[in-house]
Amino acid sequence: RITVPTPTIGPENVELPLLAGANNLATVIPEDYPLVVKGVGNPKYGNLHEVISVVEDLGLEVQLHA
Repeated sequence: RITVPTPTIGPENVELPLLAGANNLATVIPEDYPLVVKGVGNPKYGNLHEVISVVEDLGLEVQLHA
């Protein structure tokens, strides 16, 4: 299992780890989360809608686990 921390890399950088074999996207923030979240070293964060779009654009299956 290779885990990618989406708040750290941001939604725009999720594609490269997935292409390299990552199979777990960690800490994806839901759209209606009540707090402001910032990634470590990245002013953006991977919200659910943006990350799902990237995964589906790559032709991969999305599996959500809470």
